[in-house]
Amino acid sequence: MVPSVRPARTEDAFILRPTTDGDEDLCGHGGGNGADRTAQALGAVAAIMAQIDPPALSRTVATEAARLLDAERATLFLLDRAGSSLCAFSDADADADADADDARILHLPPGRGLAWAALAAGSIINVPQAYADLRFDPESDRKNGTFTRSVLAAPIMTRSGRLGVLEVANKACGSFGRDDEHRLSALCAAVAAALENARLFRELQNIKCYSDSVLQSMSNGVLTLDGQFCIATCNAAALRLIGRRRGDVVGAAAEQILPGGNAWVIERARRVAATRLADISMDAELCLSGRSLAVNVTVLPLVDCHTTAIGTMIVLEDITTEKRVKAMMSRYMDPRLAGQLLERDGDVLGGRSVRATMLFCDLRNSTALAEHLGAQGTVALLNEFFTLVESCLRAEGGMLDKFIGDAVLAAFGIPFPGEDDEDRAVRAAMAMAAALGQWNEARRAGGRAAVQMGIGINTDIVVAGNIGSLKRMDYTVIGAGVNLAARLEKACKRYGAAILVSGHTARRLKGRYPIRPVDAIGMPGRSDPVEVYEIIPDHVAQAFTNLDDSLAQFSRGVGFRRQGRLEDAETCFRACLSLNPADRGAAMQLEACGRARPAAGS
Repeated sequence: MVPSVRPARTEDAFILRPTTDGDEDLCGHGGGNGADRTAQALGAVAAIMAQIDPPALSRTVATEAARLLDAERATLFLLDRAGSSLCAFSDADADADADADDARILHLPPGRGLAWAALAAGSIINVPQAYADLRFDPESDRKNGTFTRSVLAAPIMTRSGRLGVLEVANKACGSFGRDDEHRLSALCAAVAAALENARLFRELQNIKCYSDSVLQSMSNGVLTLDGQFCIATCNAAALRLIGRRRGDVVGAAAEQILPGGNAWVIERARRVAATRLADISMDAELCLSGRSLAVNVTVLPLVDCHTTAIGTMIVLEDITTEKRVKAMMSRYMDPRLAGQLLERDGDVLGGRSVRATMLFCDLRNSTALAEHLGAQGTVALLNEFFTLVESCLRAEGGMLDKFIGDAVLAAFGIPFPGEDDEDRAVRAAMAMAAALGQWNEARRAGGRAAVQMGIGINTDIVVAGNIGSLKRMDYTVIGAGVNLAARLEKACKRYGAAILVSGHTARRLKGRYPIRPVDAIGMPGRSDPVEVYEIIPDHVAQAFTNLDDSLAQFSRGVGFRRQGRLEDAETCFRACLSLNPADRGAAMQLEACGRARPAAGS
């Protein structure tokens, strides 16, 4: 007998016809009347469409197909993801564990068996005598201990492609007829829809699990509100901020969760829901569980796939700790540096060896001033002086390390190095000198005595980091480079200078400044003396006559003095004083030459 092959027409998909022709089985009962057959088919479709779990769906399909078509067995073959194998599920597994992953009982490699033939043809294959058809693979009978007589196989297809094959074997009486083909087409359409539903359900589950994982792992608190402004979802970070359990939050009105002074957040949410425009509030304040929190609040509109508003989302970023740390760091460095520090990795605060430019500033004759002014007057004086110094340091991006009595230690290039650290330190020192001059004018006008200061600047490798005890630590710098800056400040008195810099700093300066060498001094632990230069503040340099000639004469005089040519040195320093009688540095160098003469004569 020639096997029957009929196309799987779309119009046949859900047409369930009662038996009216010669297709009733040879036993004479034909499976019942037409109404019963239709009810059975509808029941089978309903059972199949109710399944979304693939193994359970496969067992239901196999069972219903065998029952509806009076077949001995039915098998559902599904293409694997690679499309290289058909995986078979059979109603023989009905007693197996429903959760077992080994429900696949057969893998058909490409091109072998009637199932692949039906899939390739894209149409129903009706084979009355299986062993008479060359496409039939008898190996499956040998493996499963079965004997196949007749086969009816139909492909399962959707718009996106072919999913598999539904195959029924061994009609109870006779061969499969035309009505069987219609019923199998209807079942295949139902199976295709059920498989698509199962796929969509798995995708939705995966998306939901992924979204939940992302939401719960976020460090920011996230609340979603429905259309009635009740809490729909709440992640773990938000629960920590709110200080409540999930069961008390989800489903509650937003006003109950964010009460009192937090009502402005709900008002923003209502406005966002009405306008569909995002709202961002930076550095806002919330009071939650008796705690005052600094937060960044972002309110976003939520819409569905049809752009219909379905609620709002509130994102709470807790910046309380960051704000507290930034406020603390801003006490001894430029707030901009403090902000950069918080954006960097935490190891910035660990111990590091870095090149930095240190500035040491000291108030002159503070002991005598304290005796004259008394305690309150001394504190007021120091506070004014330190305010003046700090403003100049901040303007150049310096880090105020610490106040040491009446002195100030600052650093440039810490915690972040710059290309002009040395120049910024010198500019800060010159600004401090100018500000001190203006302050002294105001003090004299008020009948108060003027004050003086000295500044030492040195560039070197220092150790920077959090240093202190387990209970109290400060971010500071230590090292020989810091000590040299302090020694240079003390040397200002000896050389009649306001600002002294080391040769390490002078050689790295990029800008032009009124600068002149003053000496080379020894340092403990250093084999070579350190070159020392004086930088003349701008307001002092403006009073010089012929500044360039004065600087040249001074430099020659220092050179002669260091060579022991004291008479030549004195001549140069007298020339400096003739140009600028108020040049204290030249006067003190001349005095030093005079003191050295007897030693030279002896």
